[in-house]
Amino acid sequence: MKRLAITILLSLNAAAALAQDHADYRLQARDFRALQGEYDVDGGRTAHVFARGGRYFVQVAGAKQVEIVAVAPYQFVGVGLPVSVRFNALENGIVTGFTMRLNQAPAQ
Repeated sequence: MKRLAITILLSLNAAAALAQDHADYRLQARDFRALQGEYDVDGGRTAHVFARGGRYFVQVAGAKQVEIVAVAPYQFVGVGLPVSVRFNALENGIVTGFTMRLNQAPAQ
């Protein structure tokens, strides 16, 4: 299981602007595989990052799964929900965790 202290922040940042700036970005399935897995979340819960049917999701234990779309390397926004997710990666590509922000403008 990947270790992580996930940070959930309330913010009014405009993820939609980020999505618009990177509208041409296409994530390759092989690149998402490095992000998939189980992450320990603050409070003893677990977050599950996974793909299903060519779509990408994050789900924190006890909460609804959220579909996410890539807008840039390691950066995602929620589909129809005000969420953004940014994965933290070392220069060698090893993912060390992610930050989930609420109250972002959702992707359409």
